[in-house]
Amino acid sequence: MNNPPRFIIYLPSYFFRNSCCFKCNHKLIESLEIRGVKVSPYENINPTHLYDDNKNPEVNVLYIWLSDNKYYNDRIYSQKKSELEREILFLLTGILGGSRVECVSYLKKKESFIMKQTAELGVLHESVGLKEINTESNAVKKNEMYGNSGSPMLINNESWDELKEDIKRYFDKIDKQTILSYNYFINNSELVLFAFKRFNFKLLSYHYKIDEEKSCEKSIQVRSVLKGYGLSCDLESTCSYSKTHHYHIEFYTTEELKGVYDAEQLMEKNEEIRNNDIFAKLRHEYEINNKFMRVDDPKWGGDEKPIFNECLKYSKKIGIEDKMRQWIYKNPGKLNGDCHGFKSKSDVDQWIDLNINH
Repeated sequence: MNNPPRFIIYLPSYFFRNSCCFKCNHKLIESLEIRGVKVSPYENINPTHLYDDNKNPEVNVLYIWLSDNKYYNDRIYSQKKSELEREILFLLTGILGGSRVECVSYLKKKESFIMKQTAELGVLHESVGLKEINTESNAVKKNEMYGNSGSPMLINNESWDELKEDIKRYFDKIDKQTILSYNYFINNSELVLFAFKRFNFKLLSYHYKIDEEKSCEKSIQVRSVLKGYGLSCDLESTCSYSKTHHYHIEFYTTEELKGVYDAEQLMEKNEEIRNNDIFAKLRHEYEINNKFMRVDDPKWGGDEKPIFNECLKYSKKIGIEDKMRQWIYKNPGKLNGDCHGFKSKSDVDQWIDLNINH
């Protein structure tokens, strides 16, 4: 699938009509297109795209493609890009067995003159200068902890290609309204390298950096063109900022992950058995009930009645109810005591063969 235009701007439809201002309007469109911006009349909005998470964009605003069908205006694009990269980084950390993330974010505020243009021909001679007047830098720290999930994606896959396919399926399950994007991940060399190193080299720690710049050269170029036609505000001086996010990521060892993974696999197997064996299910409930009851009464011996009653139902189902009741009458309390040891249907069948059908 081909990616949509990187930069796009919608102008009012009258800019594309023949009129006394046609030459002037055409020059504006040409000036934007020569800078790599697709210019489109507002009436030709692409219905499959979202602009700042909305169906309808604003006119005279530069939109920058981020991922999938999502565009963001030039003022918030960098923030959205860093948010997307961060969310994918955290998602990968979770599914690849991360245990802890420490984030230190540095904020640098700059009051700058951000426009400097030569009077020569076209975009080749146009440049943007950032003349720093004063700078203020602050750091913000944040930690996140992850439980040991067993990371089945890391344990089960034997090749890098298999892991990428598994990651893609994981992304496909996520609501498309979210900012997360497999397309962005697979085309971001830093994120791919992060996942590749963790999978192949079993990294225990990793340092990842995300830069976020408030202003970009393309934005300033386009705004300077629009300003010349009275379509944008004055950009001679502004207060901008840049952020740098440093993420220190720590992982569980393969042994720690496999221990949890094997335990969860056993639990799933036992749950499947319980779903197909009423006696295994009742035994599970019997043991849980014992743990609660022994908190108040350490001598609690267990409540066997649900298992006992199920034995009677089972005897009726297999056609030995009369024999079972006669045996119970002759051996009072014996089946109740034996029920404390039944763990599955096979235990009950074995008991019946020894005591009823022998």
